[in-house]
Amino acid sequence: MQAAETSGHLFLLDPRPAAVMIAPPVTGYTPWTFQQVRYAPKAGRMLLFPPWLQHGVDPNLSDTDRVCVSFNIGLKWAGGG
Repeated sequence: MQAAETSGHLFLLDPRPAAVMIAPPVTGYTPWTFQQVRYAPKAGRMLLFPPWLQHGVDPNLSDTDRVCVSFNIGLKWAGGG
């Protein structure tokens, strides 16, 4: 497997709409500028996050294909009641 540095980062956005209103550009991560989290591509990495969390990927600027696999998991309680 391979993952080029320029194949695009995954980003997860702060789900609170008011938190990003009139926000300055993020130049460094601090507790006050934590509006998105970014993950660099890494072969074999699996990230799990809730499906309601807004997310996306940066453009693939490498010469290699980027393959991402996504899926949803549902839980069903089997307890009595």
